[in-house]
Amino acid sequence: MKPITIVKKYEKELKDLYHHSSWDPLSLNGHYGTALKVFEAQTLYSIIKHKKYRDVLEIGTAEGFSALYMCKALEASKRPVSFDTVDKRPFPQKLARNLLSDQGVDTSFVNFICEDSKVAIPALNKQYDMCLIDGSHDYSGTKKDLINVIPKIKKGGCIVLDDIQPTITKDTPYWVWKEVLNGDIFEEKIRTYELGSKLCDFFSYDYDLNECENLERKWKRKSWILDETNPKATVGVIFKK
Repeated sequence: MKPITIVKKYEKELKDLYHHSSWDPLSLNGHYGTALKVFEAQTLYSIIKHKKYRDVLEIGTAEGFSALYMCKALEASKRPVSFDTVDKRPFPQKLARNLLSDQGVDTSFVNFICEDSKVAIPALNKQYDMCLIDGSHDYSGTKKDLINVIPKIKKGGCIVLDDIQPTITKDTPYWVWKEVLNGDIFEEKIRTYELGSKLCDFFSYDYDLNECENLERKWKRKSWILDETNPKATVGVIFKK
């Protein structure tokens, strides 16, 4: 089932979280560009609920926006759940911990791991249903995280890559995504999706539209971003069959 189809199942509760709970980075953290866009975080929320995922891993805690949505989705499960989030920076993890608590999330199933992902991920002795890779924003770090995570994802689980927008320079996550699409990384069968314009426009949240405009202005000043790059399409999802 495509992400847009899954998201439509949860349309009402997702809109309530945005409009009534004000769960967007600007309201929660006071500025733009802190994490995934709202529609991207809400897509992960929807996938977790639809697939009944129980164990989720995040690489790149940042200020906790994506963690907030994923933990909220896990809370709905009637079975034991776990959420492990890795970031080598202690201060962002402190902000994330406070954000989850302030928003009423039960943090008893949340494990904050303050360590470099290259060290932390190989040491994790468990299997996960989902992993969001949003830590390193370069090619080598992203690929290393992906290679380390693949054997820890259960059959039917998924891996999410941020910052897959096309670039001229080859030191970006886009080139990892391209290798995935070319069949150069996974040995097992996979399905891939890009969370793009259809999903973004489905909700047309003010925050997301403003963030896309900000990205367009920012990218115009960068010679390594292609002119036709779509700011609504920066996240890819890989499902293990």
